[in-house]
Amino acid sequence: MQRPLRSRMATVPVSSQARASAGVNASLLGTVKRQDGRLRATYAGRPLYSYLGDRKPLQILCQNVAQFGGTWLVVRTSGTLVRRGPPSLLSN
Repeated sequence: MQRPLRSRMATVPVSSQARASAGVNASLLGTVKRQDGRLRATYAGRPLYSYLGDRKPLQILCQNVAQFGGTWLVVRTSGTLVRRGPPSLLSN
Protein backbone atom coordinates (compact mmCIF):
# COMPACT_ATOMS: atom_id res chain seq x y z
CA MET A 1 0.00 0.00 0.00
CA GLN A 2 1.34 3.41 -0.94
CA ARG A 3 1.64 6.13 1.70
CA PRO A 4 -0.70 9.14 1.38
CA LEU A 5 0.56 11.97 -0.82
CA ARG A 6 0.76 14.42 2.10
CA SER A 7 3.41 12.32 3.83
CA ARG A 8 5.40 12.06 0.62
CA MET A 9 5.77 15.78 -0.17
CA ALA A 10 8.63 17.85 1.17
CA THR A 11 9.17 21.59 1.09
CA VAL A 12 12.26 22.59 -0.86
CA PRO A 13 14.60 24.06 1.77
CA VAL A 14 16.36 27.38 1.36
CA SER A 15 19.98 27.94 2.25
CA SER A 16 22.34 30.87 1.89
CA GLN A 17 24.35 28.78 -0.59
CA ALA A 18 21.40 28.23 -2.95
CA ARG A 19 22.29 29.00 -6.57
CA ALA A 20 20.47 28.63 -9.86
CA SER A 21 21.73 25.64 -11.82
CA ALA A 22 22.15 25.54 -15.59
CA GLY A 23 18.89 26.28 -17.39
CA VAL A 24 17.23 27.91 -14.39
CA ASN A 25 16.34 31.61 -14.60
CA ALA A 26 17.88 33.07 -11.42
CA SER A 27 15.55 36.07 -11.57
CA LEU A 28 12.56 33.72 -11.07
CA LEU A 29 13.98 32.25 -7.84
CA GLY A 30 12.64 33.63 -4.59
CA THR A 31 11.45 32.81 -1.11
CA VAL A 32 8.33 33.16 0.98
CA LYS A 33 8.13 32.97 4.76
CA ARG A 34 6.20 29.99 6.08
CA GLN A 35 3.85 30.21 9.07
CA ASP A 36 6.55 28.62 11.22
CA GLY A 37 9.00 31.39 10.24
CA ARG A 38 11.21 29.26 8.00
CA LEU A 39 11.75 30.16 4.35
CA ARG A 40 10.29 28.18 1.45
CA ALA A 41 11.86 28.30 -2.00
CA THR A 42 9.71 29.69 -4.82
CA TYR A 43 10.05 29.79 -8.58
CA ALA A 44 8.06 32.32 -10.59
CA GLY A 45 6.17 33.08 -7.36
CA ARG A 46 5.08 29.46 -6.83
CA PRO A 47 6.18 27.49 -3.75
CA LEU A 48 8.43 24.54 -4.58
CA TYR A 49 7.98 21.03 -3.25
CA SER A 50 9.71 17.76 -4.00
CA TYR A 51 8.01 14.41 -4.14
CA LEU A 52 9.72 11.89 -1.89
CA GLY A 53 8.76 9.04 -4.23
CA ASP A 54 11.02 10.41 -6.98
CA ARG A 55 14.29 8.53 -6.53
CA LYS A 56 16.35 9.40 -9.61
CA PRO A 57 17.10 12.53 -11.66
CA LEU A 58 14.19 13.75 -13.82
CA GLN A 59 11.83 11.14 -12.33
CA ILE A 60 8.34 12.64 -11.96
CA LEU A 61 5.76 10.45 -10.25
CA CYS A 62 3.48 13.14 -8.81
CA GLN A 63 2.26 15.30 -11.71
CA ASN A 64 -1.22 16.74 -12.22
CA VAL A 65 -2.50 15.29 -8.94
CA ALA A 66 -5.50 17.01 -7.30
CA GLN A 67 -5.26 16.82 -3.50
CA PHE A 68 -5.20 19.06 -0.44
CA GLY A 69 -7.10 21.92 -2.03
CA GLY A 70 -5.03 22.23 -5.17
CA THR A 71 -3.41 20.55 -8.13
CA TRP A 72 0.27 19.57 -7.93
CA LEU A 73 2.08 20.48 -11.14
CA VAL A 74 5.63 20.56 -12.46
CA VAL A 75 6.98 24.02 -13.26
CA ARG A 76 9.16 24.54 -16.34
CA THR A 77 12.37 26.54 -16.22
CA SER A 78 10.44 29.31 -18.01
CA GLY A 79 8.14 29.53 -14.96
CA THR A 80 5.07 28.15 -16.74
CA LEU A 81 3.19 25.14 -15.42
CA VAL A 82 3.06 21.73 -17.10
CA ARG A 83 -0.64 20.90 -17.24
CA ARG A 84 -0.40 17.39 -18.66
CA GLY A 85 1.78 14.41 -17.91
CA PRO A 86 4.21 13.00 -18.34
CA PRO A 87 6.06 16.31 -18.71
CA SER A 88 9.18 16.89 -20.69
CA LEU A 89 11.51 18.99 -18.57
CA LEU A 90 13.73 19.64 -21.53
CA SER A 91 11.16 21.62 -23.51
CA ASN A 92 9.79 24.99 -22.51
